[in-house]
Amino acid sequence: MAELTPEKRAEIQALVDAATPPPWEQCGNHVRTKFNGSGGFIVAECPVADPNHTANAAFIADTRETVPALMAENARLEEEIEFFIEYVLASHPILRNPDGEAI
Repeated sequence: MAELTPEKRAEIQALVDAATPPPWEQCGNHVRTKFNGSGGFIVAECPVADPNHTANAAFIADTRETVPALMAENARLEEEIEFFIEYVLASHPILRNPDGEAI
């Protein structure tokens, strides 16, 4: 698995931002948008020759809203970790070197 570096997170966010807006839904081996009762339009098609075509389409449809939610949760957790690191460092100055950086 690739490390989720800041550059990789920015790359994923760019993909999210450029994709067709949600909601998406699975319809057989297709993934399509939902527009106020209309059939929407196809954003992905999984080949029926693949025995997992229905599961693949469901996965793709779900990721349109799940990936942005996971990105937001990751950012929230990173902020929380940073807060606790700063709290511990402020509470225990011995954990900093003479330049004030965490050791």
